[in-house]
Amino acid sequence: MKSYLNSFAIALFFLCSVINCSGQDSSSREAAIPLHLYLQQQHDSTIIYFPFEKAAAPRYYIIGKSGNAQLSLYTYVNPYRAARNYPPEVLKKFIKESTKFTFTLPDTNRYFIPYRNLKSEEGRKIWDSVIVLTPWMLKDDAVEGEGCGKGAKCNTYDDWMLTFFLITKSGIRKIYFYAPEFYEQCCPGREGRQKAVQLERLFKEVFKLDKM
Repeated sequence: MKSYLNSFAIALFFLCSVINCSGQDSSSREAAIPLHLYLQQQHDSTIIYFPFEKAAAPRYYIIGKSGNAQLSLYTYVNPYRAARNYPPEVLKKFIKESTKFTFTLPDTNRYFIPYRNLKSEEGRKIWDSVIVLTPWMLKDDAVEGEGCGKGAKCNTYDDWMLTFFLITKSGIRKIYFYAPEFYEQCCPGREGRQKAVQLERLFKEVFKLDKM
């Protein structure tokens, strides 16, 4: 029972780091996640793309920059997330392991996997594409509000949250946008939301997510 309560507390802590259920300063919550601290120590700048859906479990795609042009790409994802149509006993094992992943705080554990290491021209090209979108300067929903504002005729309540963690030596910041593509079609014009969607597309291209 004690082990279950500890696991539940870990999952709740991670969920609160995403949706700010306590109202506390976000930088202190993000800095308390071990993987965020590790990346802060290892790289000059790091961006984590986290397409937060209905489940509280993390799904990280990470670009870390060191020096002028060296980029290190990582993933931190649930390896059992897409398990389907396996024999019952195998599937039961996968479900158990998937639950264990959900109740594990992101850290340099077996789920933290190297994806690619890029040097010189290729790394510089990708990072230049990131920087032109000025992620550290974006105004997110915490600043401008979710959706289209009061009196809007279009709303959605069952979409997903686009989240990025922005990490430098001086601090860790989270920015988030609820249903950005939906609201950009409904009430276009927010620069922060537009650039966040472009940044998401860049991550999908770099990590080949549309092919997975």
